[in-house]
Amino acid sequence: MFTFHGRYSRSWSTVENEFDRCFTSARFQSSLTGRQFDVYTKNEAIYVNRIKIPLPSEWKNDWSPRIEVHAHAITGGTLSFFNPKTKDRKRLVFQVGGGTYTWR
Repeated sequence: MFTFHGRYSRSWSTVENEFDRCFTSARFQSSLTGRQFDVYTKNEAIYVNRIKIPLPSEWKNDWSPRIEVHAHAITGGTLSFFNPKTKDRKRLVFQVGGGTYTWR
């Protein structure tokens, strides 16, 4: 399993960029092989096709359905994160069907 990590302070911008790269690569592999992959959260990280992307410090997983991504389709769903100190929230919303997502 590959992990993005570092001793520096992580930001949401870093997490979003790492997620975008991993998701795009996994979608490409899926289109070539026809195999599905999953996106989910666990232990304060997002996993894309078993690649771990740690959340920024102080952030926690709030809601984590398993998003199944097939070669040409995706199950819809929302991954939700929160910061208990600041009460801020962040969401990763997947659209049903074509594989688009947005950060909110």
